[in-house]
Amino acid sequence: MPLLSTKGAGSAQGFGLTQGGVNITVQYAIYGGGGGGGGEWGTGGGAGGANYNYPSPTGLILTRNTSFPISIGGGGGGGGGGGGKSPGNPGTNSTGLGFTGGGGIGGKEDNFGGPGGAGFSGAPQSTSAGNGADNPVRCGGGGGTGGNGTPGPDGKQGGNGLSLAIYAPGAITFGGGGGGGSCEAGGAGGPGGGATGNGGSATPDSASGGGGGGNGGSGGSGSKGFAAFRFPAGVGPRITVSPGTNTKTTAPNGDVVCNFSVTGNLTTS
Repeated sequence: MPLLSTKGAGSAQGFGLTQGGVNITVQYAIYGGGGGGGGEWGTGGGAGGANYNYPSPTGLILTRNTSFPISIGGGGGGGGGGGGKSPGNPGTNSTGLGFTGGGGIGGKEDNFGGPGGAGFSGAPQSTSAGNGADNPVRCGGGGGTGGNGTPGPDGKQGGNGLSLAIYAPGAITFGGGGGGGSCEAGGAGGPGGGATGNGGSATPDSASGGGGGGNGGSGGSGSKGFAAFRFPAGVGPRITVSPGTNTKTTAPNGDVVCNFSVTGNLTTS
């Protein structure tokens, strides 16, 4: 990994022209993939954890003419139903420029009256990231990146996602916890893309948790993670992103924002 070092934001300069290291400031937000919902009246899946430094940029020294790999973690599949009850699968980590957003934990399956487990938001994570509903009843909401899930019984809401204004053109919320399963209507997904309970799947590319299974059904899938990197305006001409699914946009103040919804590369010149 050609990331040479980090420095405090106050010491970082504009995008330099030295051949070896390039000293820049960067804001980042990296979300891991969301966990799947638990099967058979299960708890909602936990959202991916967010590793971010907004609104305080970090100084990074990057080498020129180098491609930096950005890996986007996948969402976990839901747990089985129909008598084959199983927990949801965890999401996987997202990484980039030396930082990691942890995958969310899968929701727990129903165990017919015993302790219901939690779908936790992933770690490393923001300090406000939420825990799933972990209590002696089933069907609680999964933890969101920005808040706890609601305890059961029966179809409770997933935790809130996290909203950051690092993205262009404005703030976007990612990382909602999955809703818990129910005998009737499933619990609401947490704001930020969390899935509805009773097997709902999370909003694509939102790092959110899948819905817990209801009425003996399977849990829903979590969604894959996301990453954004924001650089000063002068950096723009020297940075590209690939593949084409990922984007480079310009914020209203001229900053350059690189958004990654799939695994790819951020390349300097």
